[in-house]
Amino acid sequence: MALAPSLEKEYGTNERRTASRKAMVDMHDLRQGPPRGWTGLEQFVNWATDHLITKVATIESGTDVDHCYSEQHGEHQYLTHLEQAVTDPASRAHASLHEFLLAIVSELYGMLAMRFGDTDVDKDGKTNAAECDGLCEDIAALPHRFGLVPSWEKEYGTIERCTASCKAMVDMLDPRALLMAGLALSSSSVRPLTT
Repeated sequence: MALAPSLEKEYGTNERRTASRKAMVDMHDLRQGPPRGWTGLEQFVNWATDHLITKVATIESGTDVDHCYSEQHGEHQYLTHLEQAVTDPASRAHASLHEFLLAIVSELYGMLAMRFGDTDVDKDGKTNAAECDGLCEDIAALPHRFGLVPSWEKEYGTIERCTASCKAMVDMLDPRALLMAGLALSSSSVRPLTT
């Protein structure tokens, strides 16, 4: 929800973050008597509840823009918010826009993975040029509905040109004429899966 500062902004370095978290555990630990070197679930839940109650009172919700419901905001408010989001990386506006864009990418990846799985009928993680054509048409259905992309007829003219274009795309992506399914998502990168 982009309500907390980033780790970089809050601590600066991993060493400071680790030291701060250790101090937090020690503080919880000492409340129960002699130090044990750990925090129990009840202690953590109590701390988290107190922390949230304190922080919620400081949130200025009236000035924030919810990107999922942009129609609830005036043009000036929304554009001002976007301007701040792209020019001030330390702002709450930047954090909320970043969160919104990550959600869109996550939804898009999920939709693409689901459509790929539907197209890959033999479930081998690969599509050939013919299957890729169906996959591209399926993915383009929504933009087609709103007239955001041309129909395949307008784009290619004939089914042969459309199929040749799909084959060229598959050949470009993988020299064996197979499109490998999936992406491995990690916290730092996106990379193709290997078989």
